[in-house]
Amino acid sequence: VHGGSHVNQPISLGPTMIWLGVVFALASAGSDEKIGMDGMNMGPQGTVLLANTVLDGTQSVSATGNLNAEGGKLTLSACLTVNEKPIGSLAFTSISSSDLCSARGLSVSGQWLYVAEAGNGGNLCLEAEGESLCYGDSGRVSRINLANGNQEVAASGLPATLSGVEGVGPVFSLVAPNGDLLVLVGGPTSVSLEEFASVGVAHPERLGSVLRIKRDGSITRVGGTVEYELAHDPDTFGFDTNPYTMAFLPGNNRVVFTDAGGNSVYSLGLDGTLTLVGVLPSIDRPCIPRGVGPCTPIPAEAPPGIGPPFCCGFNPAATTYSSNPVPTQIVARPQFQNELYLAQLSGAMWNSDQASIYQLSVTPLRITGPFISGFNSIIAITFDGPSYLYVLEQNFFGLGSFGGTNRLSRVTMANKAVEYISTNLNYATSILAVNGVLYATMNALGGCAASVVKADIRTASTGNRFPFPISAI
Repeated sequence: VHGGSHVNQPISLGPTMIWLGVVFALASAGSDEKIGMDGMNMGPQGTVLLANTVLDGTQSVSATGNLNAEGGKLTLSACLTVNEKPIGSLAFTSISSSDLCSARGLSVSGQWLYVAEAGNGGNLCLEAEGESLCYGDSGRVSRINLANGNQEVAASGLPATLSGVEGVGPVFSLVAPNGDLLVLVGGPTSVSLEEFASVGVAHPERLGSVLRIKRDGSITRVGGTVEYELAHDPDTFGFDTNPYTMAFLPGNNRVVFTDAGGNSVYSLGLDGTLTLVGVLPSIDRPCIPRGVGPCTPIPAEAPPGIGPPFCCGFNPAATTYSSNPVPTQIVARPQFQNELYLAQLSGAMWNSDQASIYQLSVTPLRITGPFISGFNSIIAITFDGPSYLYVLEQNFFGLGSFGGTNRLSRVTMANKAVEYISTNLNYATSILAVNGVLYATMNALGGCAASVVKADIRTASTGNRFPFPISAI
């Protein structure tokens, strides 16, 4: 079967339902490879039964719907069910206690695995965008001895905010050459430091900053993004800054870090000099027309400009909408000192298949362009040696699935082939490969029940990538 079917009804993805408008191709574009289909039959009153369409051996699809012929056009409106087949598996075991609070970035130094904990806020509260935002010193960094399994707190009393269940605080840590602990702290998002100071926060400037923590426990601020964001607003979306991950540049006297709130990448010298590396481009997508799919039904009184962004605010004159790219993890490729790689979340829950991994050069330090695309909401990446890049997607059918199941994939750097490794991580926020072992946070999005788990990735079974994406409009 060549061609395809226009689908504008819900697609069932396990326990979740996502409204998608897709063109479902039944043969790979530009390829002679066919995709098997057991049958397509007409049921009562024009109902179409599409049975067990196999996608590259990793998933199967069945569909029911209605076939209509009007005005010389043949339209199939169907409900697709995607049936997951095994796509590889990993046996994860816990190596930490299960009381980490909003566990974030993982890093390693010597025999110690460090995990940043964004904390659970405190009791200095203010109202921000209609929600209560509470500040405290519950942020910390824990570390686990990979030789004997001992766990201890490396730093505590760090800035943390909480709105709802998701903490914002320490998000990443690195050990400096002199043994100092460098801690990247997220926030303050779109809230001004003056607002935090007004409710009694003693050091609001530590939000959105890299902190240096000496062995005696003293804390100094190396530098941060708030002042630059206020003065320059690099992405032109207004004041919003929320650093997320960082990595050392060659020489270990500068770090490069992502600003998920400001859609930017910065470098920061350990002497405090801050430089903007670049801004990721916004993601432009076609509007879903008014009255189609999730943009219907529409209240008759809804004026233009009011409505979901993917409906372009129900503005009949609009054709596209823009959303934030949201850079997440930045990592260096082992044995390639001039290569950095940067992942993006893709900014909005309806942006399925829009997340890319960008490449950066070190000399000069700049974003050179996308390396590979077609992922859903990438939350973290890590290298296992120079040959394989592992990718953690927050929800493997996009943020719109509202589930906690992550998908782990492996990219072969030589040919950009993608293999699916595992979907048995839940609410993971970070991954780190060390000598063939993958470490990950688990149940870490919010609350204080997170843990660190590990698995052997070099012996994992795999599944192939879809021959084509299943994409939201």
